[in-house]
Amino acid sequence: MPNPDSPTRLRYLDWTRGVAALIMLQGHTFHSFTRVNLHETGPYVLSQYLGGIAPAIFLFLTGVTMAFRMDSDERRGLAPLARVLSALSRARYLLVIAFLFRIQLWLFSLPGAAPSQMLKVDVLNCMALTGAALSVLALFRTSDRVKMGVAMGLLIAVASPVVSQLDWSWAPRWSSSTSCPTICFSVCSLGAHSSHSDSPQEV
Repeated sequence: MPNPDSPTRLRYLDWTRGVAALIMLQGHTFHSFTRVNLHETGPYVLSQYLGGIAPAIFLFLTGVTMAFRMDSDERRGLAPLARVLSALSRARYLLVIAFLFRIQLWLFSLPGAAPSQMLKVDVLNCMALTGAALSVLALFRTSDRVKMGVAMGLLIAVASPVVSQLDWSWAPRWSSSTSCPTICFSVCSLGAHSSHSDSPQEV
């Protein structure tokens, strides 16, 4: 684990993670303790709206940290394939944490919880899938990743409204609530590579 007191550690990323965690926590807290008859009131709706921003922040940070990781691996002289494997190891770590989180929720919900609850999507699943999708960019040099990040970010921004209007009624019901998150949500941090090209800092 990186030393939190390291002078090369990017503290603003830690602060952003912490703020996102607090935003998500308040959303869950309001959802758990607010009476049902108050779910349509202003304060509750605002709380849930703000809580929904946190997953997007975490996904954006996934792209940022992956960009720094790939750049650092390149500076260390790792071969392209080794850089891809390094990126995939991060995605694997996030996926393991995601399933451990779901398993413990399922265990605490016994005997009333169905096994399918372990396959529900959480932001950690999306972060893992995003990390795996980003890993192929490690094959390229940092300068090329910046160009690709800009292009992919613009493509996603343009495609998102179109994709959201398509008829997805043909898709299996389980795909909307298990470990198959929507395309736009899982890759929304691809463009984060575009703004980070020359920093070997710890993240």
